[in-house]
Amino acid sequence: MFEFRPFQSRGINDVAALAGKGSRKIIFQAPTGAGKTILFCGLVQRFISRYPNTRVIIAVHREELLQQAVGALKRVAGIEAALIIAGYTTPVREINGLMVPFNSAPVLVGMVETLNNRFKKYINYLGNCGMLIVDECHRGEFNKIYDHFTESLIVGFTATSVSANKKIPMKTLFTDIVSPVSIRELISEGFLARNITIGIKNSINRKNLAIKGNDFDEKKMGNTFSTPKHVHNCLKAYEDYSMGQKALVFNCNVEHSKLVNEAFVDAGYNSRHMDANATKEERREILKWFAETDDAILQNVALYTTGFDEPTVRTVIINRSTKSLPLWLQMCGRGSRSIPHVKDHFQILDLGANVGDLLDWDYPHDWINYFNNPERVTGGKGNAPTKLCVACEALIHLSTRICPFCGADNGKEPEYDTSKLTLDILTEGISREAIEAIIAQNAHYAPYRSLHIVKGRLIKQFRIQYKHRTCTQTVRELLNERYQILVKDWCLAQDIPYDKKHKWMSRKWLMDDLDVCFGKIGESSPQSASR
Repeated sequence: MFEFRPFQSRGINDVAALAGKGSRKIIFQAPTGAGKTILFCGLVQRFISRYPNTRVIIAVHREELLQQAVGALKRVAGIEAALIIAGYTTPVREINGLMVPFNSAPVLVGMVETLNNRFKKYINYLGNCGMLIVDECHRGEFNKIYDHFTESLIVGFTATSVSANKKIPMKTLFTDIVSPVSIRELISEGFLARNITIGIKNSINRKNLAIKGNDFDEKKMGNTFSTPKHVHNCLKAYEDYSMGQKALVFNCNVEHSKLVNEAFVDAGYNSRHMDANATKEERREILKWFAETDDAILQNVALYTTGFDEPTVRTVIINRSTKSLPLWLQMCGRGSRSIPHVKDHFQILDLGANVGDLLDWDYPHDWINYFNNPERVTGGKGNAPTKLCVACEALIHLSTRICPFCGADNGKEPEYDTSKLTLDILTEGISREAIEAIIAQNAHYAPYRSLHIVKGRLIKQFRIQYKHRTCTQTVRELLNERYQILVKDWCLAQDIPYDKKHKWMSRKWLMDDLDVCFGKIGESSPQSASR
C-alpha cells in the first residue's frame, strides 16, 4: 500500500468531495515538487475502485511523460496502464521491448495530438470514459480535446492556475479548483529545497525587449542575449556563484543555447547542449551523463520546464526573460527537489530581470483567487490584477484582504502597537557613511553581502538593547521599518532603484533571520530576544 503524504491525501479528498457534489471540471493546483504524478495516480486509484466499468484517460504533451505515467501507475497504484501512440489503432503495452495490443486496460495514457487525431478519425473512440486527467492543463493545446469528454469528470493538473493563453482564462474551461499545499509549506516540511535567488546585476533591460503575443519575441530576445556582453554575463554568473556545481541553464532559443554552450566549453567547463531535435538515444545518453556528473552543465531552451526530475541540480540559471508566470515557476522549480542530509537549498540565477515582475519562486501566490478572478486582457501585461500589500509591499491579488505573506489587513490602514519601541538606537553606527564603508570593504564579494552584514548588525543591536522584549510580529514589522531605511540607503549607495523587488526581498531575508533567532510566530518554542 503506497503511503501518500498528508497534503496529497488532502488534495485527493478535496477533488473527490467536489466531484461528489456534481463538479465535473476541476483544477488540481500543486507546486512543482509536490509529486504531481503520484497525485494523479492516487486519484485514478480512487476513481476506478469506485467506478470499475469505466476508463480513465491521461493526456500529456511530451513523449517522455508517457512511460513516466505508466510506470508510476504500476508502482503507486498497481494499475496496468496502456499507451495510445501513433502507428497503433488500439492501445498497447510494452513487453520485452515489443508493443502488444492491450484493449482491456482500465487506464490509457496518450499524447494530446495523438488523441485529437483519433477523435477526428473514429466515432466514440474511447468508449465509456469516466475521467480525463490532463497534465499541465494551463497549456493551450489541451483545449481542443475537452469537447470529446462532455460526460466525463475532467481533472487538470498544473503548478499554476494562470492560463498560458490569457484570452482563454482557465475559469472558462474549469469550474472549481483545489490547492492543498504551497511551496513554502513544502519547504518547511522538507519536501522541497529552499531557494536562494540572485538577480544578476547589469543583466538585461526588459523595457528594450520586443513583445510578441503574450511574451517576449523569442528571436529578437535571442539576438539580444547572444551579444558578447550577455554571453559573458551568463558565464561569469556561473563562475561567481555556482563554480563546480551541477547547473541547468534555460536559454532563449536553440541558436542562443548553442552559443552559450560553446562559451562554457571554451572556458573549460563540463557543458552540453540539448534541444528538441535530439534523438531518443541522444536524450537518454545526455540525461544519464547529467545525472551521473557532479559538475555537469546542461544547456537547453524549454525542453525541461516540465516532466524533468533530477534532484542533484544545484543551480538553475534563467538566461532569458519571460512575462509568463507559469514558465518562470516551472523553470525555477527544476532545482527544487531536496535530498535528505545532502541538499537543502538551491540557487536561482536570474539574468532576465524576471524577479522584479514575477516575484521570487517561493512567493505565496493566491492561486484560488487567480483562478476565480482571472485578469482582463490588457495586451499581455501582468499575470493577474494585483496591488501592493500596505504593510510589506509584497505583490498580492487585487481581491486579497489578508496578505498571505505578512498577515496584514489590506482592507484598512495598518495599525501598529501603541507601545511602539523607540528603535532609533538600532540604527546607531549604521549610517549612510557606514553603509558605504561596508560596501567598499566587501567590493570583491557579491554585492548583496553588504546588505546582509547590515541586517546582521541590526538584529544584533536589537538583541542587546531589547533582550527582554518578546519579538512578536508587530515588533518584527517595526524592525523591518528600520531595516528598510538602511536598505534604501544601500540602494542609493549602489546606484540601483529602491523598488518593490528590493523591499520584498530584503524583508524576506530579515524575517527569515528573525525566525532563526527567535523562532517562527506561532511555534511553541520561546520567542524572547534573550534566546
